[in-house]
Amino acid sequence: MQHTSWQSETPTPEFSRASPNIMALNAYLLEKAGGQFLGCYNPRPIRGGTKWSTHAFGAAIDWGYGERHSGPGRDITLDVVVPWLIANHAELGVQQIHDYGGGRYWQAYRGWIMRPPGSGLADSLHIETNKDSWGKTAAVASRKIVTLEVGKPAAKKVPDLASYPGRVLRRGSTGEAVKTLQRRLKVAGFDAGNPDGKFGPQTDAQVRAFQELHAKPADGLVGPKTWAALFS
Repeated sequence: MQHTSWQSETPTPEFSRASPNIMALNAYLLEKAGGQFLGCYNPRPIRGGTKWSTHAFGAAIDWGYGERHSGPGRDITLDVVVPWLIANHAELGVQQIHDYGGGRYWQAYRGWIMRPPGSGLADSLHIETNKDSWGKTAAVASRKIVTLEVGKPAAKKVPDLASYPGRVLRRGSTGEAVKTLQRRLKVAGFDAGNPDGKFGPQTDAQVRAFQELHAKPADGLVGPKTWAALFS
């Protein structure tokens, strides 16, 4: 999907309301996961800046998932809802997710970026669509997606330590073990690109982003600890 840099755009009458696509996603989230709709269309600049906010184009929702919002809570949001959004992002038209509580954001084809995405409630997500998907009106349930189920956290796999390659993988490493690493990173929501078996800059960045959350220190070295975390 083509990424839209909304902050470099200027609002026009075409985008002077809430995106039908993002509001369809909002309705689906409220039905399947609960939580609270915290806003969409708001013709204002970004907080503390002069560029237009994504909300000025009606291209994003803020969804409260905390207990005070009658939502599923952070654990289920991170274990179930966010992976579901990422896995189905093309069909949903989702190009970016801001995890304010984690001080990070996810972007289609780039994965997780460990940089604060701006100000927002710690128990909420900012979810935005792109220009090509902005006007989609089809109900989310009618699209080719996996149904969102939040009754319980996603089942965790037992660490597959037997598959550990027996050597530390790092920038410059190559081979089938690196392909496996790249595939597992993508499953976990950290997109290292096509699994080409080459541990380059993109793989290194996504390994460090994963380690920052699940297997510190974030040193880019994939040893037994990081490997086990990837397969858990």
